[in-house]
Amino acid sequence: MKTKRHNKLEAKGFFISYVIFYTSLFFFVGYLSSPGDFFSLFWPVNSVIVYIICKHYRFCILLPITAFYITLSLLDSIFSRGAVSNPWILNISNAFFVIICSFLLRKRKFDNASELDVIYIYVSITISSLLFGLSAGLLVGPQDKFISTFSGWGAESLSTGIIILPTMLLWEINAEKLTRKIKTPPAIFMIFMLTVITYFDDGINITLILPALLLCAVIYPLRLSLVITSITGLFLIYMVSSGVIKMNSFGNLNGTFSGLDSYRIAISSIIGAATLCAVSASKNQRIKKEISEQLLIDELTGVYNRRYLLNKLNNKINPKKGNFLSLAVIDVDNFKEVNDVYGHLAGDKIIKLLAILIKSNFGGDIFCRYGGDEFIVIHENNDTKFVKEHFSNLNVLFDRCIKTYNINANIGISIGISFQDADIALDVDNIKTLISRADEALYKAKKNGKRQTVLA
Repeated sequence: MKTKRHNKLEAKGFFISYVIFYTSLFFFVGYLSSPGDFFSLFWPVNSVIVYIICKHYRFCILLPITAFYITLSLLDSIFSRGAVSNPWILNISNAFFVIICSFLLRKRKFDNASELDVIYIYVSITISSLLFGLSAGLLVGPQDKFISTFSGWGAESLSTGIIILPTMLLWEINAEKLTRKIKTPPAIFMIFMLTVITYFDDGINITLILPALLLCAVIYPLRLSLVITSITGLFLIYMVSSGVIKMNSFGNLNGTFSGLDSYRIAISSIIGAATLCAVSASKNQRIKKEISEQLLIDELTGVYNRRYLLNKLNNKINPKKGNFLSLAVIDVDNFKEVNDVYGHLAGDKIIKLLAILIKSNFGGDIFCRYGGDEFIVIHENNDTKFVKEHFSNLNVLFDRCIKTYNINANIGISIGISFQDADIALDVDNIKTLISRADEALYKAKKNGKRQTVLA
């Protein structure tokens, strides 16, 4: 029988194998992206390992990072074609990036990521890339080339990190959802601009993609925008590093960066600008939605208000085929007496109680606080016997619960119910007619002694 210790060791062994496999896989992905020049290769390994640690690992992060460092150094020793003099020293910087970035990100949960999480990921990648470049300048490059090594390695790490990590950490969209959210005009504009950039292969033209990315950022949801910016960034870096898009004098204005690193910085800036625009647009949409929802929610009870019902009516209520509606107006008996004798706080408690009871018994229906102590429920059933019994049960429940409130008043609820005629179409005017008829039935219930359910 396996002990917890054995299970834990098995989990660690499996994860080390997982890290080794993906380190090797994405090591070769980097090489394949630019087979002609070792130093122009795309380097996704570090970011992928950070993602694996953040998403799938719950033990000490040093164990997978050690496996990553050893695997990477061995692969460099075998496949670097003599371009790396001492891979064991060189890969200390790679391990350092993974340690810093994993430490900053691993305790955050990205399942329901907000705009703040996107900014946090970008800040973490930027800090890790700066420290990565600093360690490379100290350990890898000659002392007289510290600045160029620092800036070059930092640029490579930053460009790769912001293209890969945010999308991987926030990836929650399945293919069906993704295609459903893609609107045609921005997608066509994006494809057109990518075609222009590829056809007119002057490197400066990569900036032409920014308007298309900004359009996608404004129109598409945040996570879909991140996917699009990542794919675009990968495409541009591959095109530049493989020589399809030619580097010109734009890449040589500053001796601090190599030509390729200048383009990496440019691409990072484009991706960053599009992402910040997407974050801003997403934040604005969320605030707008929250304000709209607040306008439709009754502050006291937390249920929908009269404005919601009117909006629902304007959008038309369509019951299932063959079903017809009943509409109930519910009112608290002697509510004014409670407010006058026991105060408005006691009255508020009664309104809240009634809202809770309606929600628990008619949660699948359309209901709202129509005003004061009056509620409306639109129920998808017009069987008179069933509907009357269902609402009468609400009356019984209210009487039972109100006894615990120590209010010495004749408190109850009266209910008036009207029914949709089978031969009458459902529209705003007819719903208003139903409300008027239910009001008349409510008036009869009040007149006949209250605490009653009366059908129109």
